[in-house]
Amino acid sequence: MYRGLRGHSMINAFQNIRNFYWKINLRLQGIRFGRGLVLMPLSHIYQGNGRIAIGNNFSTNRNVVLNADGGGEIIIGNDVSIGCNTVIRAANHDYVTRRGHIPGKIAIADNVWIGANAVILPGVHIGARSAIGAGSIVTKDIPADVVAVGNPCKPIKKIAPPDLSSSDGSD
Repeated sequence: MYRGLRGHSMINAFQNIRNFYWKINLRLQGIRFGRGLVLMPLSHIYQGNGRIAIGNNFSTNRNVVLNADGGGEIIIGNDVSIGCNTVIRAANHDYVTRRGHIPGKIAIADNVWIGANAVILPGVHIGARSAIGAGSIVTKDIPADVVAVGNPCKPIKKIAPPDLSSSDGSD
């Protein structure tokens, strides 16, 4: 049992070193980010000649790509979690002229959860407290407080916003 705890400590130490590296890398790129940034291995965040801003308590699972190169913009709110193998790309290749990129903006509001293998394309706003299902391809805006799934991604269920006025019984 001691070995398991020791191994767990080593993993935590490695994760802390990796997150420290990422914070330096993001600062060198000019990317703004808040407290509580957690990036799992194999994830890539690349601003290039675009712009990326990330709020507090942002976390990714493995192999997530955020890319704003090509003049795109990605704005992510607070308390956002992204599942593994997700791609968020804020510019498309200009397939008409076959030169350069067509920049776009992606805005992800607070308290959004994005499932594994999702693709978020330019020109999209995902509303607060929404959940994007695994494997979804988001090509249009998603309103707040919904579960949205599919290709193309569409809302399928409304989520009741939390009732912050109710007592938790601790009075």
